[in-house]
Amino acid sequence: MQPNNALHLHVRLPSRFLQGQGPRRKPVIKLAKTLGGTKIRHKILFITILSIVFAHATNAGTSCPTKQNVNIDPIAEHPSGEFDSSLEAMSTAFSRILSCNEPERWVVLSGQGQGWRPDSYLIADVEYRNGEFVFPEPIPKIASYADEVGLDGSLLEISSDLTRLKVTNVSPKQLARLLDTIFREHFKVRPHDNEDDYAFGAEWL
Repeated sequence: MQPNNALHLHVRLPSRFLQGQGPRRKPVIKLAKTLGGTKIRHKILFITILSIVFAHATNAGTSCPTKQNVNIDPIAEHPSGEFDSSLEAMSTAFSRILSCNEPERWVVLSGQGQGWRPDSYLIADVEYRNGEFVFPEPIPKIASYADEVGLDGSLLEISSDLTRLKVTNVSPKQLARLLDTIFREHFKVRPHDNEDDYAFGAEWL
């Protein structure tokens, strides 16, 4: 799949648990009514509730794409209550991407902050796959940004048009610091006047 550098509108769909719990419940409840008896019905309904809770615990927060999980949750996002900062969310996103072992799958990394006016938004989307960043425009100071966060130049492979960066043997925290620097210094993503940090989201494409 080739990357798409267009801006993305991120819409969160209902979780797989909420989409599927109705159809899963009905056959078991019907079976309880057929068997009859209050104790039997209560036992079956109790087992049903446990199975639903287990399914929710297993799928909730799932960020790895599979054939069964089409509408997966965002990999990480801030503010969401899970992280203290966008930088922490980025680091976690890269860790989760690595743990999913999907080297051929693209991810969109989105930074959102205040635009030219207080009531406007600035959104910068960067696409990522298996150590490769694809930017929507050339990043002239990309080598400088990498040096700023302590990345060795030998770990970098920069395209001639400055729109792609390939990194190797770099930790999730280092990747997060690099992306945060690019968002802040090149794209000028900054918090709104009444907020402490800009927003961040990571999703599979």
